[in-house]
Amino acid sequence: MSANDVDRALAAPRDEVGPKLCALLEDQWFDRKSIRIQAKDLAQHLVAFANAEGGVIVLGLSDGRVEGLKASAGRLNDFQQTAIDHTVPPVRARVDQTRCVNDAGEIDTLVVVRVDPGEVVHEMKNGDCYLRVGDESRKLRHEQRRELEYDKGQAQWDGHPLLGLRRDDLNRQLLEQFRSATGASGTFDRLLKARSLVTRHGEYTNGCYLLFGEHPQDEFPQAHIRVIRYLRPERGTGARLSVDDTNDLRIEGPIPMPSPRPLRRSNVSSRGRGRCAPPVCSRASPSSRRMRGSKVS
Repeated sequence: MSANDVDRALAAPRDEVGPKLCALLEDQWFDRKSIRIQAKDLAQHLVAFANAEGGVIVLGLSDGRVEGLKASAGRLNDFQQTAIDHTVPPVRARVDQTRCVNDAGEIDTLVVVRVDPGEVVHEMKNGDCYLRVGDESRKLRHEQRRELEYDKGQAQWDGHPLLGLRRDDLNRQLLEQFRSATGASGTFDRLLKARSLVTRHGEYTNGCYLLFGEHPQDEFPQAHIRVIRYLRPERGTGARLSVDDTNDLRIEGPIPMPSPRPLRRSNVSSRGRGRCAPPVCSRASPSSRRMRGSKVS
């Protein structure tokens, strides 16, 4: 269903508005609620729509019935103040009314709330965060909210702290090379903080671990370079996939390690996949490489 369907229903003759709106399917951009809904509960849906793509909420419809606003006219003020009273930052929403005929056959009105998509992540005043997914307003877990902030550009993933990361988890040789390249003379921590690789609370960031970690793939297995050689100009699919099995390489390690120079391939499987170590600088051996975050006696 499109926004035009909602607008057409709202523009119908007043005795048809209610039935037409009741006949529409609730979805990503449309919802209907009883006129008896509490302002705090309505705020959850405002937050959900604002964190998604915006939408329209019609108040005064319940279980296929047209309730209207007349019997609860005093609640209009609560609805108009919902965004300011219960959402942070306040959701941009316009509260209007449209004429209808209620189930008692009386001329009445419905409350139409049009929610604009937010440029930042909105939340309830108690910190709860919601997102419109299909016909539901879902409460987000902490990691889901963080992903939403990344999507909206409100937070940068590489600047987020990696909990438990310590200086000992970083490759000292790479840090020395970085300090030499920048001409700095202070401590490593001072250098990293100057490059926003350490938070103001002294926590090392995701970006710091990708740059200087012994083996960032322990935390971020998707952070690798894949080099593929094709046998034909067309890639092909399925059985016709034109990949050279002996030249399908996966390069791991911190970001400064991969190099356009010739690669040393090791532990290559029958399909040519394995760990490749560019001859830039030595790595810790598997026996000396400890899991990040473990204690050292």
